[in-house]
Amino acid sequence: MDEVIKLKSYQLDGYTKHYFDVALNEIDDLSKIEKICADLYDFILKHNIMIIYEKVFGSVSNKRALLKLRKNKLDSLGMKEAPLTFIECKSAKGGMFSNITVFGIFVQNPKDFMITYYQDDKLPETAGTVIKCADWTAFYLCNISASGRQNDDDKNYGSYLSCLNSIPRYLRNNGLKTTDIVRTWVYLKDIVTNYAAFNSARNDFYQQEGITSPENADYLPASTGIEGISSEDSLITVDLICYDKRKKLPHLKRVHNRLQNEADGSHYLFKPSFSRGMLLNFNDHCEFQISGTASIDEAGKTVYTDDSYNQIKKSIVVIKTMLEDNGLSYNDICQSTYFFKKQPDHQLLAEILGELNINMSATALTVTNVCRDDLLFEQDGIAIKVYMKD
Repeated sequence: MDEVIKLKSYQLDGYTKHYFDVALNEIDDLSKIEKICADLYDFILKHNIMIIYEKVFGSVSNKRALLKLRKNKLDSLGMKEAPLTFIECKSAKGGMFSNITVFGIFVQNPKDFMITYYQDDKLPETAGTVIKCADWTAFYLCNISASGRQNDDDKNYGSYLSCLNSIPRYLRNNGLKTTDIVRTWVYLKDIVTNYAAFNSARNDFYQQEGITSPENADYLPASTGIEGISSEDSLITVDLICYDKRKKLPHLKRVHNRLQNEADGSHYLFKPSFSRGMLLNFNDHCEFQISGTASIDEAGKTVYTDDSYNQIKKSIVVIKTMLEDNGLSYNDICQSTYFFKKQPDHQLLAEILGELNINMSATALTVTNVCRDDLLFEQDGIAIKVYMKD
């Protein structure tokens, strides 16, 4: 594969998880991007990997060109289009796109797994992927959005609630419930202006659907909330992951963070409702869903105001500590996005990772706004640790 394509793979009982990260940050030539994508999909087809979802961060003005070359390549290979979410987040290094993330699965015995793409007559594209096996059922729902003009009266509360209220139908169609959600990603237009209204809509939606959010609740979905649009007029775009709780696996654990207070309850700024992370335990591995994490302390206050270096370091230390407290390490991260408010700040990251003795390269470097005006950085991610067999 092309050298800009990074791959982390995890061989499990009967299947392998593959996480691809395609670093496009410094490329502004569409023909080069086309070749890289061709290498990516050739590799995926050659190794019989089923794509579960794709995500692209880049300029919406270049979206159509990328999707066209992607479709042409997939058609030439006879591959179906998997769910894809495209989010407007500028490249930190000036390229047309920041990165492409692909999650795929190779199944050793197709009889043991059923993987299907979900399409709905209310949605224009493939909307999700269902994975069923004997012990667990997962559903990845992607690119659920609402569009329109900014409503200054309610800060888009009505559009947000309408978008969220569309989700239970898609879950029911696949045999799942809203209470099966373990992780969400939420991308908002003008997040600093509209974040409080979104949280109000999410709180109302969760209450309606039976998801409670007190600090001591055993269950509350992890989440990322960041600024981003999926089209020129989008107000909100949502991705999510569900696991059927009636199945044997995974065992779910809400993760608390000893370096930050919980991001829920009426006392917290903007009144959000999400856990710091969710740990999914399987028989052969665990998966840690890391919520969007920024420079916030145990009292819920922004720390290191106007200090990009220490905000980035604080955020990474918080994630590193949370992972280590739960038996993982920062190097177990297999998928992550680094959101910088200021474009030059990406140059600080390598030094900070080195200072913290973290030996990994970060490729998904984007520029966008975080939920508070004084926050300069946020990171989210997924980490996986495979258990040693006896």
